[in-house]
Amino acid sequence: MQQEEIVEFFNKRFGHLSESERVQAIGNFMGTNLMDLHDLCDVANKRALRPDELQEGDELIAFELWANNTAAVDSWRDAKRKHREHSAGMVKQVPKKPKTIRAFEDFLRDAGYSRAEAKSICSLGFKPDRWDADRD
Repeated sequence: MQQEEIVEFFNKRFGHLSESERVQAIGNFMGTNLMDLHDLCDVANKRALRPDELQEGDELIAFELWANNTAAVDSWRDAKRKHREHSAGMVKQVPKKPKTIRAFEDFLRDAGYSRAEAKSICSLGFKPDRWDADRD
């Protein structure tokens, strides 16, 4: 998105509001936008991004460029680099042994199990190893 398109987007979406309401609405929008971008960057550290996630990130970063948020731009650049490394098989994922039931659920979700499947597996018998937990 170019700067003119972003201004038009905000005018179309928030133009009916008073000046103070519009400023607040744009601030809320930008905060949500930044959180979504941060979530995508976190995902890119774990795995390759799907094409729709890459497109979403590129759309989100346009607003951060408009706001001159260089930290977000740098984070997205690093996330795309990580994505390329994951896609090329350059990053070998070595999962850590989960030490809590919640961590084990997350581990199962990352392995491809649904939320319900992970909860079911955990409820049927995962017991954390107390010795490992005490060593940290």
